[in-house]
Amino acid sequence: MRKRWSCQEMQLKEAKHIAEDSDRKYEEVARKLVILEGELERSEERAEVAESKCGDLEEELKIVTNNLKCPGSPSGQVFHQRG
Repeated sequence: MRKRWSCQEMQLKEAKHIAEDSDRKYEEVARKLVILEGELERSEERAEVAESKCGDLEEELKIVTNNLKCPGSPSGQVFHQRG
């Protein structure tokens, strides 16, 4: 009976150790998740800003291209005089 009790005590200690280790690992992963979620949010914001700038540059490029194609525009006249 004494041996059985001792064995159960060892199993209980081991189970507690495993539970504590699991809790520690969970907390560590939860902290990392919070950090990664913050980084993801900042990355998404930067991507939105970059996409907006890209759209603005595309519009500006269209305007410049159209001005160069149009012989009546000041920049078009310069372009045609050089050509």
